[in-house]
Amino acid sequence: MTRSRRNAFTLVELLVVIAIIGILIGMLLPAVQQVREAARRTLCMNNIRQITLAAHNYESAHQELPFGVDLQADSVQNVDPYTITDELFGWQTDLLNFMEQNNAYDVLDPGPFTMLERANDTVDGTAVITVLQTSIPGLQCPSDTTTEVLNRYRAANSPINSIAKTNYVAANNIGVVHTVRHSGTNVQPRGSFNSLTQVLLAAMKDGTSNTIIFSERLTDGRRLKDNLDLNEGALQFGCVGINDPQDLTTRGAHDCLFACGGLINYFNDQNDGNVGTHGVSSGHPGGIVAAFGDGGAKFIREEIQSYYLVPGNFSVPPIPPTQTIDFGVYERLIDPADGEVVSAEDYN
Repeated sequence: MTRSRRNAFTLVELLVVIAIIGILIGMLLPAVQQVREAARRTLCMNNIRQITLAAHNYESAHQELPFGVDLQADSVQNVDPYTITDELFGWQTDLLNFMEQNNAYDVLDPGPFTMLERANDTVDGTAVITVLQTSIPGLQCPSDTTTEVLNRYRAANSPINSIAKTNYVAANNIGVVHTVRHSGTNVQPRGSFNSLTQVLLAAMKDGTSNTIIFSERLTDGRRLKDNLDLNEGALQFGCVGINDPQDLTTRGAHDCLFACGGLINYFNDQNDGNVGTHGVSSGHPGGIVAAFGDGGAKFIREEIQSYYLVPGNFSVPPIPPTQTIDFGVYERLIDPADGEVVSAEDYN
């Protein structure tokens, strides 16, 4: 009687099978990652469209867009903005009622008060701080996986030890972030969100479809300020003070606003003014998602033509310009009334 032969893989066959599986996984993973990133970018675009829709609804109700940073509180109305160190409410807080966040808005109840004053309120302060530390999903980009609550610089005598982050910031200026220009006459920034006047969508002379009003900012360790401390991303409900836009030791309005001078995905670790902290960035390879005044969301490549990408042009130009300045596509997309319409082929 002959013994039947036992069928089995040889060691060589097993090694070949393992190698083939490894090759297939290596081929499949990039495709899976690309699909996942495409889904994240789509969700990010949806988030920023919803923010823009809320801004449209706010404008319909109030006949103007919200202030970039709210300086209408009684205690700061007649104060030089660049001396204010209180935490201040920003455009995000004004939009809460139009983003199905009525309860959060009612607790914050900004009215004639600053964020700091509401947090210090003897009756409501604890509830206000709880809201300030509660993340709103629609204000977070899925490509940013960092912590949703940030430990930030805070104003003197402030009980706000930490505050929820956002990944979305509003377009403020073609240079660096300003509330007002404090040297000489007060000149509002050339963007849709400032703190002197509120902008009308109908007043966008270049057309709402040609004007960027929101974009995104990554919370990332690469965002370094000039002393190499983390500058983090942006705050969900406003900003910490105003301060001189060139003095980033206490952050300021760029906690919720951005300007062209910060560029796209520019991460600066040098002592050259660190203008990059005013910029936009994302976890999406090659560029950022931006929302336009008409409600559309588009992907803007980081190599977009910009005045600030030209060697020697990184210093901030005079505002308003005292000489002819050749601004690029990026600046023309931010300025809603420069009279220069940009083709989508220049930035897609």
